[in-house]
Order: sequence, then C-alpha cells, then structure tokens
Amino acid sequence: MMAILLLLCSASILKFPVIRSRYISLLLALLLTTTIVSASMCGCQQRYALLMDLYTATNGAGWLISSGWNTTNDCNVDWYGVTCSAIDVTSVFLTSNRLVGTLPSSWWNMTALTSLALCSNSLQGTLPADWGSMTKLVSLQLYANSLSGSFGGEWSSMTMLDTLLLYSNKLSGTLPSVWSAMVRLVNLQLYSNALSGTLPASWSSM
Repeated sequence: MMAILLLLCSASILKFPVIRSRYISLLLALLLTTTIVSASMCGCQQRYALLMDLYTATNGAGWLISSGWNTTNDCNVDWYGVTCSAIDVTSVFLTSNRLVGTLPSSWWNMTALTSLALCSNSLQGTLPADWGSMTKLVSLQLYANSLSGSFGGEWSSMTMLDTLLLYSNKLSGTLPSVWSAMVRLVNLQLYSNALSGTLPASWSSM
C-alpha cells in the first residue's frame, strides 16, 4: 500500500492523455478514499494531543476529509490518513486535503514517524527546525504548498531520509552543507523555489 500512497502523492507531476483524464481522475479519487486506510488507534493514544496540534494548526474543521479526527474517547475509531503500528504513529498521509495553516513545531515529538505526506495543500510559514528530531523519517513530502523561509541545518539529523520533496514552495536561501549527512537520500526535489548559491561541495559524499 505504501507504493500506491506515494504514487498518489506524486500524481500531480504525471502526464496523461486528455481523452482519459476524466477516468483517471475518478480512479485516483477512488484510490485516495479506499487506500488511505488507518489501523486502529489503540496503542497510540499518547499521540492524540500531537495529532490535534496538526488538526488545529491547519484548520482541521475545513479539511476535505477528517473522519475520526478529534475522537479521543474510543481508540477503535480510525483517524483518516493516520497509521498506528500498535504502539506509535508511523505515518500520516493528508495529501490534497485542504490543510490551511502552518506546520506545528510540537511535532518534533513524533519520533516514531517514518512517512509524512502533507503535499498539495495550502500550508504556509517556515520549516520547523525542531523537526530534525524526527530521525526515523524515511519519506517527507511537503511539495506544492506555500512554505517559506530557509532550510535549517537541524534537519541534517534526519539521516534515514531517502525521499525529501519540497518543490513548488516559496523557500529561499542557500543549501545547508551539513545536509551531506543525509547519505540515504535518493530522491531530493527542490525546484520551483527561490534558492540561491551553489551546491555545497560536501554534498559529493551523499
């Protein structure tokens, strides 16, 4: 299911024949509603407050789909887009879900998270430096938003990342040389921003 979710998150860059566009759109909509399935939240109750930080910071009341969110009295209720692996939240996929607002800095505490996809929404503000504490992240997709500010060197501690998609935002500044520590990166996309400077020489070790 992971491969399907990543494909959906990246669907905006695919080109399809016009004659089939309507059918493919229907197919993607069907897949989006049937494949982003959450497991029981039992065992992840300790993350309710942090999940609600995201809900509040991004106008959860206006999300396209928010089923299960803000339900803290029954752990058997699935939270849309959230995967709980018995003891902790491991992934959150809320792509194209009308998130409007900023990224909560408190999420540095989501230390078991391996995949986070909040792309194709209306997120603003900066990339929280504290997110560098999410050292188990393997895939982070925040493209097609309105995020601004510069890249923080603190993210260099995300050494498990193999996919980092931040393109089509309003990010500026130079590329941090310390990101050379991200030696597992195989898919880094930063285009359509306002970056300056050159590629750090230290990146040759990546």
